Order: sequence, then structure tokens, then C-alpha cells
Amino acid sequence: MPRTNRPPAYRHQKARDCAVVTIHGKNHYLGRYASPESHERYGRLIAQWQANGGQPSASELPTSLAEISVNEVILRFLEYASGYYLKNGQPTGELSNISYALKIVE
Repeated sequence: MPRTNRPPAYRHQKARDCAVVTIHGKNHYLGRYASPESHERYGRLIAQWQANGGQPSASELPTSLAEISVNEVILRFLEYASGYYLKNGQPTGELSNISYALKIVE
């Protein structure tokens, strides 16, 4: 069966009660499920996805370990953590704890 060019689905992650979309194997947490903010974030991600013709952008492509700096790892982790450490659509205190701890490394 041929692949279709349908955009990735807006889904409900019941464990967190948040919306999520998976693009190129990466989960993007969008906030509280069915909220206007989550639909807005989904719309922006899908617009970027369509602008790239459904292909990963250069920033989404994996880089070799020799080419990535500690600051880039920290930045990528903080981006991930900002979508992961949410409760009721708001960042938890864990995110600020992580940010504070990582300032020493920068």
C-alpha cells in the first residue's frame, strides 16, 4: 500500500492528559488535550512539517556525537523537559530545578 501525505495525527496521551503528535519519530507534547493552545501548537508544527514537504529539517536530523557540544545537549534536553514536566498544562517545579542544576555545566 502506498504511503499517503496525511499529516501526523493529533492524539491524546491519557497518562498525562495531554495532546501529543509524533513527527519523524519524536513526540511533541502540545499541552492539555483539546485546549485551544494545544491545537495552535499542533497547527504550527504541521505547517512546518508541510513546509518541509514532510521531510525532517536539518535541525531534526541526527548529528554524530563528535559534532554535538555540551550546550547543544543541554538545550535539547531543556526543550524536551519543557514538554515532559507538565501538570495541568503548566510546567512543574522539576523543570526549574533542572534548569538551575544545569547552569553550572554551561
